[in-house]
Amino acid sequence: MGVFAATALASCGGVGDGGGGVACDFVQPSGAGFAGTALYQDKLYDKNGFTQYRWAPVRYAQVELRNGATVMKTGLTDASGNFCLVAAGVPANANLTVRLKAVAEPPGVVSPDTGRQSKVVVADPGIAPTLADPERNVFYLETGPVTARKGEIVSVGALPVYEAADQNIDRMLHPAQGGAFNILDVALGGFRFVERTWARDLPDLQVTWRQDAGGGTYFAGKVRFGSAVDTINIKGETLSDSDEYDDDIVLHEFGHFALSRLSDDNSPGGTHYINGSTQDARLAWSEGWANFFSALVRDTDPNGFSNRTGSQATIVDAFTKTIGSQRQVRFSYELLTPQAYLPDTADPLGLPQNVARNVFQDLAKHGTSEVSVAVALWDVYKGDDTGQNRWNGVGAGGMLQVIEAIPGLLDPGGWEAITFTEFWKAYGGRFPDQADGIRAHLQSDRLMSMVDDEWGADDTPADMALLVPPYTTRHEFTNMAPGDTRIQRDHTLFPEGDADLFRLHLAQGGKYRITTLDARDGVDTVLELLHADGVTPVLDGTGNPVLNDNYNPYRVTLSFPTDNGVPLIITREWLNYGGDCGIQSIQIPAFGIARVSNCPPNAANPPPTGIARWPEHLTSQVTADLTAVPGTGTEYFIRVTRSAQAPPSAGKYGTYSLKVEGLP
Repeated sequence: MGVFAATALASCGGVGDGGGGVACDFVQPSGAGFAGTALYQDKLYDKNGFTQYRWAPVRYAQVELRNGATVMKTGLTDASGNFCLVAAGVPANANLTVRLKAVAEPPGVVSPDTGRQSKVVVADPGIAPTLADPERNVFYLETGPVTARKGEIVSVGALPVYEAADQNIDRMLHPAQGGAFNILDVALGGFRFVERTWARDLPDLQVTWRQDAGGGTYFAGKVRFGSAVDTINIKGETLSDSDEYDDDIVLHEFGHFALSRLSDDNSPGGTHYINGSTQDARLAWSEGWANFFSALVRDTDPNGFSNRTGSQATIVDAFTKTIGSQRQVRFSYELLTPQAYLPDTADPLGLPQNVARNVFQDLAKHGTSEVSVAVALWDVYKGDDTGQNRWNGVGAGGMLQVIEAIPGLLDPGGWEAITFTEFWKAYGGRFPDQADGIRAHLQSDRLMSMVDDEWGADDTPADMALLVPPYTTRHEFTNMAPGDTRIQRDHTLFPEGDADLFRLHLAQGGKYRITTLDARDGVDTVLELLHADGVTPVLDGTGNPVLNDNYNPYRVTLSFPTDNGVPLIITREWLNYGGDCGIQSIQIPAFGIARVSNCPPNAANPPPTGIARWPEHLTSQVTADLTAVPGTGTEYFIRVTRSAQAPPSAGKYGTYSLKVEGLP
């Protein structure tokens, strides 16, 4: 960085951005002051990757005037990165240093946990703090020695923090890096948004990052995960996907933090993909909210962050370094269409890049897709005054009202799953007119099951008696005979407690198989076969109702190494998800205990053309010999409802198709 200039100043800085101030108007004759401007090397990017560097101010960060290990004065930078530290009793011609720390204090934010000024800290997870030095792991940059001048303020000029640690002046153990200060600034931007736009306080936040550390980028909250402090970890692999300069991604994680403190979130976490439309509904809600929050913050301050796509509501995950001739970004997409400029190659379907690009819009559907949830939230936020369906947006303030109205967990066991459904309920309660306006759009554009069966009411035989063609045919299977196969598609289970009836008329008795399929939005179905009154259950040969919840068991396969090199394979399966869904411990003598998830995947959507169908764990199937049941006539009803044993990974509503087969 070179040698600092030592120029006498009369004063420096100002208030700036409404926080703090760095006035240096008076110095005691026995004192001395040091002033300067803290900057860090930022990196701009667009949908194609990183484009250029810029110097950005290190805002509201802690600076210390130090005489060796003694801290003589502590202050904050202002909104422009300016600082001025004035200390009394400075020894004549003392060689002092200035330390810039990756600790920021967002102006006006008071921690609800402590009642004190909130702080955000960026720390190295590879360095352990000690009782003697609890901030030993905090990133900082320290100047070389600068001689104090009695009664004067000495300028140390610019304190630039470069991206590369070896370019930074640092006389201490821990090298500062530009990525750490970019993380600090983006997190500070999240605090400022919540304080300025929503007038809400957030507690202290710790962000951990190390340039050469792998692992994932994730949020571990104090409330839900029992962490000592709310923590965001940012991955920093130097040869792969590194996130310290991805403002969109850092704000995404900050969105998890904000949701956990301003609302509630019981996402199980885990792997997720922007191309996945069959996620755990809780996970899809949480990740979709975080995607939306990232876009929301940048929409209110479009020049305050590094994304330079020039489009609203874009999410970009750029590679820090180009890998040979490989692509520059992991993925980039926008929420308005949505469209992917470059989709994620870490694709749950194993699709090649060019195919994934083509099918992205089709996969970004349902409340079990994080992109679909983010798109729906953006539509709620912005509104739409064009086209056939028009509704008013609720704005940023309205979004806060809605998430604060989402109920917390009603059951300590975690069965009251928080999904997009809970957002929808809160939204309809706060803004009923807007919810009515957007409902049809969400059903048609996002394929979210937010309307009752569009083919007409079918909850009871009396409802069905009121139907007229062509709706009548959507709820019946007439003149069925062995060898016939028919499907009625795209029926919904909405609202909660909905029951769909289908009339089954047999031209000829025999064995019939009835199946729900294409279970979208995470719907978990129950099938029942009823007599012509629509109430009395048909009984099988053992006297039990012809009824099925989940016909396809969920299987877990465990592999344990052995001394002879042949692994021991253990398979366990469950049929009842309701009582057993969650983390299960399987003890295998002499091999230990394995912890596995027993929640069925929500992978029940029809796959794209050419992709083999995956198991449909949330669907149902019954088979009945309707010639062997005494008193059986030719008229029956099929009833479809949501399973009371649905796992928390399933959606509250959903769409399905119904197939009836007359077996030979």
